[in-house]
Amino acid sequence: MKMTNASENVERKTIQTEWNRGSGRAGTGLLAALVVIGSLLSAGSVRAKPRSAGPPLPEFGQIFYEGFDEPLAGPTNHVIDPAVWVESWSGYALNRQQSTVVVPWVVPLAATNGVCRVDPQRGALRFFYMPTWSSASTGQGGGPGSVARLLTLVSTNAAASAVWWSLAITENGNDLALVCQTESGPAVCVSAPVSFQAGVWHCVVVGYGETNSALLDGQRVAAGNGLAALPANVLPFTSLVVGSSLTGGEVASGQIEELSTFTGMQRFHRQVVQGFGLGSELEIASYCSNYLTLAAMGPISEAEETARREWLAAARAARLAAAQAAATVSASALTATDSALGGGRYKMDSYDSLIHAPTSTAI
Repeated sequence: MKMTNASENVERKTIQTEWNRGSGRAGTGLLAALVVIGSLLSAGSVRAKPRSAGPPLPEFGQIFYEGFDEPLAGPTNHVIDPAVWVESWSGYALNRQQSTVVVPWVVPLAATNGVCRVDPQRGALRFFYMPTWSSASTGQGGGPGSVARLLTLVSTNAAASAVWWSLAITENGNDLALVCQTESGPAVCVSAPVSFQAGVWHCVVVGYGETNSALLDGQRVAAGNGLAALPANVLPFTSLVVGSSLTGGEVASGQIEELSTFTGMQRFHRQVVQGFGLGSELEIASYCSNYLTLAAMGPISEAEETARREWLAAARAARLAAAQAAATVSASALTATDSALGGGRYKMDSYDSLIHAPTSTAI
């Protein structure tokens, strides 16, 4: 594919014109499966501090994980850049709520161990996304106002760049689509209507393969053709950009959390017809549903933190009261025992250091 500095401008026009036409035509480039499962509960509006981030569950087929929790590994007195990170339901999330240009979050495709962080032929990507806007279809907003890119796979070489595909949301927020490179240029290869609400987390899964693609929301609602694998010679120059374009524009207008990528090239997945490497549709829906329940809690709010401090204080007071009661009972029992033994007129063995023999001392 010929690289060009104008590739992003061409793609932007393609996103707008293809969506305006309502086209869902497929080219010979990359196609994908999309899973979008919305949470019914919104995240907390008052932010105090990030909720503890649990370790990612081991998943068969996972090749890369990014929790955006770098601030948790730094010193406690360091300054956290609010333009990059924001408190979340799982540590920190990538902050892409800005409407201006941002510093792009770039994940190089090639890893040092020789394994690609994104499978170039067949696999899946899963992440959680919370918009700061509501779709026009909900009647409660007008969308992000401009194309909002969630993921972009792009190759760069010096001043030239070429976008292989980009997962983006339309200006009015009514459609989520994968715009991919074809022989005739970028085109909307697969899309789905969405009704996002501000402050509500969604689980988004993009799956792609060489023979088929599908659109799912708990159940399959659309299907597409296959993809052309990335050429081996471009892999060292290819990266996944999260939450914006490569130049930092077309910001996602929301938060992104818990990004994972999977490979569908393992023999097990091919045998059980799970080519995307993520399991069955039921397993995908169950995973998203469980984590969206946690995501709806949001970060720890000030009210929750206050309630926790009060609970800890009450628990501490209860323990102290129980210890004091136990000490009083023990003292009473000792007094009763002493009285039963003659009011203290009993003898206790001692050791006389002068004669090195036991003696008895009256108490």
